[in-house]
Amino acid sequence: MAQLPNAGVLGAQLTFGPDRLELTASTVQRLYQARDRIEAQLLVDRLDRHRIRSAVLGDYLAGAAGELPVDLWPTVWVLEDRDWSLAYEILSQFLSELAAERPSWICRGCGELLPGGFDLCWRCGRQRD
Repeated sequence: MAQLPNAGVLGAQLTFGPDRLELTASTVQRLYQARDRIEAQLLVDRLDRHRIRSAVLGDYLAGAAGELPVDLWPTVWVLEDRDWSLAYEILSQFLSELAAERPSWICRGCGELLPGGFDLCWRCGRQRD
């Protein structure tokens, strides 16, 4: 269900000062439509580590499935135009890491077959070699 970037909506910010009132507008752009809230939050956290302001919209719409249109997945939006290029690079890296799933492994302690996403055996607690 993942969708890649496209332009979004126009946002505005109102700033108050002692002798001025300033209105600045910027384009908020949709970066990524995630499979679920967890994936969206992982991406937002990674963007935040690079000081990129972002937001997740539509994260709770899946609860209305059947009543609303099909496009109900959480979407990550970049809030500042100047961050778009770096955000897209971070997204590309994020997606390549998701695609590079690690192979299953067999625990040397107890012989349990474990999915590649686990670093500890769920049966005996031994760490992956």
